Amino acid sequence: MGKIKWSILAGMIILCAFPATAQKKPLQPAKTGQKTGLIPVFSSSLGHASKDTVPVTLMKQLLDSSLVARDSSGQPHPVVSFNFGYQTSDTFLNDSTGRPETSNLYTTFHFKSDKLDSLWRTAIGGKIKPGDELFFDRIIARTKQGVQYLSSPLHFKVK
Repeated sequence: MGKIKWSILAGMIILCAFPATAQKKPLQPAKTGQKTGLIPVFSSSLGHASKDTVPVTLMKQLLDSSLVARDSSGQPHPVVSFNFGYQTSDTFLNDSTGRPETSNLYTTFHFKSDKLDSLWRTAIGGKIKPGDELFFDRIIARTKQGVQYLSSPLHFKVK
């Protein structure tokens, strides 16, 4: 019985030690087809907007736009997925204190496309107001070779 326990213990030590030695390999630059071997940098925009402060009327129009990711040379690449967040605040009268208070509501969803679906565009477009904030992050773009890269996030404040 004692030999079995020692065999199991020795096996666990070997299994635990192996991944540690495998991780000591030097990191290799990603192969991107470029001579430099560096990972390309992508920047994002919603339609043609990438500024952080946008008027309500323009934001309502931008909700119908697709996300676009561009590499450092300005070439557009299709967006395949992104996370979207919407933050709004409302003022209400607190029944206990009789004073007005503000509460924030944050809603988020993951999309596997390049734009918000019609349900979200309609819902947000109908209630968007100054002070609201929209977040597009974890934007994934795909190159012509099928390689996916993370693009820069977008954050819009509605004025």
